[in-house]
Amino acid sequence: RDATREQLASFTMSHFQWQRPDLYGKDQLEFKQDLREGQAYLRAMQYLSKMEMRRLWRTLGNNSYMYVYPIMDTYLKQTKLDGLKTERMWTWRDSTKIVNYFREHQRRAKKYGLDNGKD
Repeated sequence: RDATREQLASFTMSHFQWQRPDLYGKDQLEFKQDLREGQAYLRAMQYLSKMEMRRLWRTLGNNSYMYVYPIMDTYLKQTKLDGLKTERMWTWRDSTKIVNYFREHQRRAKKYGLDNGKD
């Protein structure tokens, strides 16, 4: 309601293109970068969970079901965040969750000096 004409035009043009059309300038660029890195982080976690399921199947055979089931339970959910983007609709809430999760991990890494001096 209090937006300028340029802000309103930008909002309406970007409504179906950006995950957060309410952000502008530096905030929007930071959000896009954090979303991209957060998605990459979640894809790496998904890959590692697949490798863990494969390792358990190779070592335990048919007995691995008890150990694989907790990993597979989250993997097979329809609303999982670490799946492919083409399989589901990414909503504003999902992208905000990913960015908040990634920023929290960045904050902790910086707190304990695990970020290799990156700002």
